[in-house]
Amino acid sequence: MPAASEVEIAAPPSGLEEQHAAVFTADAIAFLLDCYTRFRNDIQTLYDERCRRQLALNTSGELPMVSSQSARTDGDWTVAPLPDGLKDRRIDLGDVTPSDMTQLTAALNSTASGVQVDFDDGHCPTWRNQLLGWHHVMLASTGDMEMPPLEQAPVLMLRPRAWNMTEYNVLIGGRPMPGALTDYCLLLFHCGRKLAAAGRGPALYLPKLEAVLEARLWNSIFCWTEDRLQMDRGTIRAVLMIENVLAACEIEDMLYELREHSLGLNCGMWDYAASFISKFSRRPEFVLPDRGTNITMAAPFLTAYLRHALSVGRRRKALVTAGMAPQVLPEDIELRNSIITSVVLAKRAEIEEGVDGFLAHDPKMIPALHQLWEVVHPGPEVAPDLSQLLAVPKGHITTGGIHENVCVSLMFIHAWLDGQGQFVHRGRMEDSATAEISRSQLWQWCRHRVPLHDSHGPVTLELVFTEIESAVNLLKKAGTDVSDAAPLLKSLIRSEEFIPFITTFLSQLPVVQDAP
Repeated sequence: MPAASEVEIAAPPSGLEEQHAAVFTADAIAFLLDCYTRFRNDIQTLYDERCRRQLALNTSGELPMVSSQSARTDGDWTVAPLPDGLKDRRIDLGDVTPSDMTQLTAALNSTASGVQVDFDDGHCPTWRNQLLGWHHVMLASTGDMEMPPLEQAPVLMLRPRAWNMTEYNVLIGGRPMPGALTDYCLLLFHCGRKLAAAGRGPALYLPKLEAVLEARLWNSIFCWTEDRLQMDRGTIRAVLMIENVLAACEIEDMLYELREHSLGLNCGMWDYAASFISKFSRRPEFVLPDRGTNITMAAPFLTAYLRHALSVGRRRKALVTAGMAPQVLPEDIELRNSIITSVVLAKRAEIEEGVDGFLAHDPKMIPALHQLWEVVHPGPEVAPDLSQLLAVPKGHITTGGIHENVCVSLMFIHAWLDGQGQFVHRGRMEDSATAEISRSQLWQWCRHRVPLHDSHGPVTLELVFTEIESAVNLLKKAGTDVSDAAPLLKSLIRSEEFIPFITTFLSQLPVVQDAP
């Protein structure tokens, strides 16, 4: 068993000595060490099982199937009832990076139901950003920010990093900590009891889970935490984010494991669509067409995914929320109203499908969305067509689709190298989810040499690399020099095997770990 002396924590960046000392107290380090010691073998099993399952998908030709006969899918069990402070899930603000005090403060002073405090998709985990993020959440939990009292403010919906991320600045026994466990332990130790006392959780989003084993692990961590912090069983609540096609086939089993701690299910779009490429990377029958025109929530495979989650949620009395409206509203009134109209139209369709909530990025979008909830009601329940769950949409691959994916990928990598996990593109806040589907499609199209609809010949590395150089020049003329991102994007695309997560790839770069 590792001793406290085996915990190594990197020195703080200049100017963050006070925050570093506040986060890494002796008691917090002991909590972190004990949690890691208790669950390190289970976490390693999670990683091993992911590798084993991916190997099976690569070599067996089999496909995942929706679980239909088990103790979890039979019976009349339901998730535990929600406390009053967590029942309103209609509007969460998403992609709120905790390292940005201005953004976090504005979100916590909004009329949203909750604020997704995002250490994952919309956040770049430099050491500076991590320390600022943890400390800012601590300030919010103690009322030391300009915000309403916890009981009146939007719920702090803590989203730790996913299991694919590593915290290289915290080592135990010479091994870096999993990013997910580092975020979770520090946030729960410092803030958990305060949030519980206010009737506001602690509440979390659990990103990028892939299997029932992973849900079971999180539930065990929650139970251990509640015992250690002397909380009642079921105090910690978590939204299970269904961002992976394998998880979509195990929704009910995963929800069963978290039934004491469930805050519902969440269905997004880009990470979920990208998982088809990641999990079935060698299979040409899973090639996805241009995402802009073909991959929307109206596509049959995404409709089936949402309706499957809704069906499970209704049966097990779990709330189900939809993805984020990423639009950033401009100052121009006419253009702003046009954007609001389009967002309201899309979210109206989700309410009519039966969702209990969704996310938006811009706080200025909230009044229109609140009004929408007042006038729109769910339509009749539609049973999911599970035969469509793995039916990727038909459509074309075009030079325009290549260009858009290249631009998004370059801009994200460039932002990441600058210590930012999000950027605005075409009036939308983009994060790692958009970058993930963009660079994944580029790799897939090259790997399978798919034909271009509006040009002769297939998609090739030479063609995509030429487009990368062209996009670098185009973006530079527009005022953004992304030349630092080009070699990294080329490395991702030319890789013989698909690299599962763009953030894992980028987080290992010294320039990111040492970013000021």
